[in-house]
Amino acid sequence: MLPVTWHKETRVHARLSDMASVQRITHTRQDGTTTTSWRVRWRDAGQQHSQSYTTKTNAKKKARQVEVAKDQGTYIDAGGGKTTLADYVTEWWKVKTDLKPKTVASYKAVLKLEIIPRFGATPLNRITSIDVEQWLVDMKSAGKSASRIRQSKNLLHQILAHATRHRRIGHNPTEGIRAPATTTKKLPRYIAAGEVDRIAAAVDDRYRILVYVLGYLGLRWAEAIGLQRHNVHLLKRRLHIESTLSEVDGEFHRVPPKTHEERDVVLPVFLADELGAHIGRYVEDDPDALVFTSTEGNPLRNSNFRRRVWTPALVAADVEPLTMQQMRHTAASIMASEGWPLQAVKEQLGHSSILVTADVYSHLFDESRDELAARLDRNHTATNDG
Repeated sequence: MLPVTWHKETRVHARLSDMASVQRITHTRQDGTTTTSWRVRWRDAGQQHSQSYTTKTNAKKKARQVEVAKDQGTYIDAGGGKTTLADYVTEWWKVKTDLKPKTVASYKAVLKLEIIPRFGATPLNRITSIDVEQWLVDMKSAGKSASRIRQSKNLLHQILAHATRHRRIGHNPTEGIRAPATTTKKLPRYIAAGEVDRIAAAVDDRYRILVYVLGYLGLRWAEAIGLQRHNVHLLKRRLHIESTLSEVDGEFHRVPPKTHEERDVVLPVFLADELGAHIGRYVEDDPDALVFTSTEGNPLRNSNFRRRVWTPALVAADVEPLTMQQMRHTAASIMASEGWPLQAVKEQLGHSSILVTADVYSHLFDESRDELAARLDRNHTATNDG
């Protein structure tokens, strides 16, 4: 094959802007013969693209296709989809500036252990729906928990949705795919109010009110240990939840509540009185002072508290092993048993939606329906007797 030397380019459309243009390219071989090709050039998102054709007709057709796609918002960067998922994740991280530290740690773990090993070396435009479905099935076969599979699928969906919005790929292959269930949904475990009292009696006085805050009010652990003196309004009998103290890799971070919404939690009279006494004994006279601290005055670390305080107290109170999340379930069960409506429980616990409350705790309201049925019986009896 004879070597090729480039000749001066002759442009059909000389203006190069964001609009697609077609250029005539003439090149001459050493034997004096010439050939012609047609190059389509266009710009998108500040980047220049080009593609060559042997005929002017095909080049103009491509230019029209590019312009129509850009006008309709369906244009896809032909080269963008060749980026591997691992490389794209690096770009994606740059815009994730609003994540809480615990969420960042969780995402990194899922990426490292679940997503990158499977799809890291795969170009974005080569990841298919079948690939995603098989990945989820393989995770289930490997014994991964339902929550882990769901979290992994949701994170991959989030990354590829970002790539779709930025026109790296034309379709998100995770769309419409549901993570397979691996276990039967279990009803949340909770204990009775009397058992909460026994646990409170078994811990050091410094932590007694914390047990009640968890078991009667349903605060999340990070909300409870993050409470500051200025959050406690004893005359109004309210706790104002405006931030939490999140522990990630041994460090504490003050971050917004889980739903990013502040809320007021109602205190029963007995707990307002005892919380006032607790503040007088253990809390510094500073609006920002933590309400619950270790004996050294430091923030409470979950692992240390469970080992040194919580587990021994459960044994002493003759209560089966119990997590802090199950104490939150306990609070919900106590509220339901006392006749709280679902909406009130939702507001007290700080759920993002009443649908969340209903999904987790609807079984706790079965007794209320039994009472309603009993009222129907009494109404029927009274009507017939009359």
